[in-house]
Amino acid sequence: MSKKLSAFIAGLTFLFLSCATTIPVEFQRPAELDLNGASSVSVLPFIYSDSFENSKTVNIIMFFTTDIRDSDQKDICNYVTSELTGAVAKGGYYDLVSSTAVSEKLKGNTGVPCDIYITGKLSSYNADIDSKACRREIGNDEYVVEYVYTKEVSCSLTYEIVDAKTSRVMYYDTKRISCESSTYDSETRLPSALSIIRSDLDNFASDIARKIQPYEETVVMTLLKDKTKNERMATADKLAKSRDIAASRSLFESVYKEEGLMEAGYNAAILYHAEGEYDKALSIINEIAKTNPTADVLKEKARIESDKKSESRLEKQLRENGSAINSGK
Repeated sequence: MSKKLSAFIAGLTFLFLSCATTIPVEFQRPAELDLNGASSVSVLPFIYSDSFENSKTVNIIMFFTTDIRDSDQKDICNYVTSELTGAVAKGGYYDLVSSTAVSEKLKGNTGVPCDIYITGKLSSYNADIDSKACRREIGNDEYVVEYVYTKEVSCSLTYEIVDAKTSRVMYYDTKRISCESSTYDSETRLPSALSIIRSDLDNFASDIARKIQPYEETVVMTLLKDKTKNERMATADKLAKSRDIAASRSLFESVYKEEGLMEAGYNAAILYHAEGEYDKALSIINEIAKTNPTADVLKEKARIESDKKSESRLEKQLRENGSAINSGK
């Protein structure tokens, strides 16, 4: 093996060993909106309409009488409706009520069989195909002119979350999307508008779902490196890397209490945080902050306090929604 290659591998090994240990932790977050104990929801079909742009409340009957003639617009509306309906059904926090049943009651101006419903529209849409001439050399100072094509899709999607009993719009927002395809050598090979903006539509549907129901979020927590070469710290770090969180946290806490190493206490607080033991995490991090108010310590203190409030809000939402929402988990 050459000296250069040996040095390169040694460098990579040092880099790997010197990296701080990270712990991916999955948290359950509360719905972004408090829906006052709602237990049933309906997702009404998204439609295309450039009307009511300046109105907060959309005429709901339009959602059952508008005929979408453009296939791209129809595909986009159907896709968003399907993805959002699937997200609500998968979450399992609400009774999902048929949009047909809701539309019949809305048309008849009678009692709507759900607590909240979601309406939406494709409020603007445009798709442009651009062609560009390119000269390709074929030899002997000869060339041919070829054309390449791209498609750009831009649109706006507006949605509302409505209290079915009072018709009050609880929340509304508009999402603007603009994406361009890759380059193709033939216009006929260009992808559909839906394919071009699909990932943005997925994010749009997920954002709406997070407004009304709890969701999962993965947070990567980083332990502090030990600069003292303490053997117990090294063992605790190995336990964390192997995802034996309880054993790692216990050892870090012992080192902190017995030897006073700030890094050990910080890591113990981090792991208590990861386990959802917020009061124990705060007890340690507050103690450390009194003598070592570093940026890392203060940031972790703020994160623990924020996540503790988030958990309290989640528990409140679960209680208010009762058995319907609890059945989802």
